[in-house]
Amino acid sequence: MTIERRKGNRELFVDGLTGELALTVDSNPIPVHLVYDVSPFGIGMLVEGQVAMGGKVSMEFRHDDQVIVVNGLVVWSVPDVTGLKTRLGIYLDADGAASNIAFFQSQNV
Repeated sequence: MTIERRKGNRELFVDGLTGELALTVDSNPIPVHLVYDVSPFGIGMLVEGQVAMGGKVSMEFRHDDQVIVVNGLVVWSVPDVTGLKTRLGIYLDADGAASNIAFFQSQNV
């Protein structure tokens, strides 16, 4: 039996984050254009360039004096129509649950 996580709390960000986000995939820095979906288990975002599924993700979020680091895996990747940007689905590591929840709550103000 699996737990349906997509029905849990989620946030959509039209105007972007309330801080600075640094994203790396397989140790390569990737510019983030938009974070559009955040839950304690994953993040959806639009990034610059092409990013393949399966990449190891590290994100550092800074807001005021708070620094949160979350890690995960690219579980889906869809290039936009121009081929210049990619929509990503990132599954956050369960081992970092406290950081995942802190990131989610920092955007849920």
